Amino acid sequence: MSQTWNNLLGFIKRRMGAKLNLLEMSDEELIEGIKEDVIPYFSQYSPAKKFVQLKPSDKVSHVAGYNQWRYRVPVPPGEQIIDIFDAYFSSGSSWGSDDPFEGTKSAGGAMHAGESLGAGGSFSTFGGSGDERFAGEGMIDIAIANSYGDIAAYLAARNTWQFFPPNIIEFDEEMGSAVVVYNTPHVKLETISPDFYETIFKKLVLGNVMMWISALRSKYEGLATPFGTVNVNWQKLESDGKEYEQQAQALLDAVPLDHFVHVSV
Repeated sequence: MSQTWNNLLGFIKRRMGAKLNLLEMSDEELIEGIKEDVIPYFSQYSPAKKFVQLKPSDKVSHVAGYNQWRYRVPVPPGEQIIDIFDAYFSSGSSWGSDDPFEGTKSAGGAMHAGESLGAGGSFSTFGGSGDERFAGEGMIDIAIANSYGDIAAYLAARNTWQFFPPNIIEFDEEMGSAVVVYNTPHVKLETISPDFYETIFKKLVLGNVMMWISALRSKYEGLATPFGTVNVNWQKLESDGKEYEQQAQALLDAVPLDHFVHVSV
């Protein structure tokens, strides 16, 4: 089943018996309310994820009293960042580096004259034609390099990051380049995870619509007709709306967190 506005509006009208009970809100008003009230709230629990490249040119001019490594995340105009999910970055010194192992524990480094400590040198040493070193010595170099890299990484300072709304990310050290993964409210229904759309989002929308309609109907306890007074019964609609909202909220509260414990290594 496609996730479209027609699909969602059809679901609402079928559940509320709109064929016999005319709704006090037009399709345009329903869509506007869902976009302004329901989707932003739902997106706090299950947002859309987007990627953007961060470059040194995005650095914010340094202001006294603030960390100097602050960058503006270049998102499209008008797009809100709920939070930054993750940032994959290189250090300032590795910008433009030719070492394919740069930024890893197998990066090249001088061990002694003519040898590389990293995996690049070890691979060229292992089993090389005409190499005077004994077979397998390259693998020993890799083991040594890995152990050394683990010790160096443990002792080295971590370049962590922190998000400052609306669009600033701050690093502890200089950043060469980065790919930032950020959470943002859904703009299209298609970006909502299908299982969440069917089991949570529709319930949340239906509950909100029932609450909106009950608020409009609460102005009248009944309608006088030639056949007598018709009871509007808006309290029942309000009660059902609250129940749907509570069911959706219970499911949203059970959504796993993005990070339980995040350790940068």
